[in-house]
Amino acid sequence: MLPKFELNGNSNLTSVAPLAFAVQADALTITKMGGGVLVPRDIYAPSGTTDISVVALVAQVNLDPDLLQVVQATFTAFPVGDPAGGDWVVPLPGDPNLLTLGAVGVKFFQSVNGELYSLRNGSYDVAQIVVVR
Repeated sequence: MLPKFELNGNSNLTSVAPLAFAVQADALTITKMGGGVLVPRDIYAPSGTTDISVVALVAQVNLDPDLLQVVQATFTAFPVGDPAGGDWVVPLPGDPNLLTLGAVGVKFFQSVNGELYSLRNGSYDVAQIVVVR
């Protein structure tokens, strides 16, 4: 089954970040396990990390063999530690005739001279497929 499929063979999402997911008819909700605001100390981050984002990707795919195309895709990044944070809600597209895929991940960055650079440690950036319908 694709739901809960890990996209990093070196690590899994819940071992890095205590995240839980709820899928409703029109939205994917991402929460911290146990409730509250997700803060950097909740996440197992590599050395040198200065910034962390929880990312969500939602796509609808037309599987018609003559088309086979992504019809709609959205990418959303949520900064970890936002005091106004809480649950994150990502809208799901509503066309029931298309395949809907949703993935959630955690991305690590290092700030150098005000610029954010992606850390290149493959065992820490993690993602999981959480919606297939």
